[in-house]
Amino acid sequence: MLLGVGEPGPNGTMLARFSERIIINDEDNVALSAELRSNNTTKEAVLVITSSGPVEIATAGDSAPGGGTFSGFGPWPSLGPGGMVAFIAGVDGGPGPLGLFAGQSPDLRRVAMVGEHLADGKVLPGFALNPVTSAGPNGGMTFATMAEPGTGQNGIYYFGPPSAAD
Repeated sequence: MLLGVGEPGPNGTMLARFSERIIINDEDNVALSAELRSNNTTKEAVLVITSSGPVEIATAGDSAPGGGTFSGFGPWPSLGPGGMVAFIAGVDGGPGPLGLFAGQSPDLRRVAMVGEHLADGKVLPGFALNPVTSAGPNGGMTFATMAEPGTGQNGIYYFGPPSAAD
């Protein structure tokens, strides 16, 4: 067993609950969303479990790259090689309400935020219902968008290095 509810989590917390979906990469690291409890306070977090144990990547209340604070997380994160983790997160007090973030803790970056212009010039209208991202082996990520009915096009976007054919 890697980690169980009621066991010590990272930074002196206790694992109170975890997501039903988890991801494992080729390096045998595991990522998941979880709730951590400390002093009768429970906070949502994104964790990566390595051979050294669980590591907090982002926790509700932490500063979000690009402004604001994390307020919640999508259903599950994604893992790429070299410890890169990607996830969708809600942001309070930032430039937008929901964003895609990636990197390694503590070096996270904001990749895309609802309301920002994408590379094709379109504005990111919103992420798909149950928003998730997928991290690829070359550092690329995909995510799906959903427009308001009748106002735009739903789409799947890629962010990362150009393909070998480019």
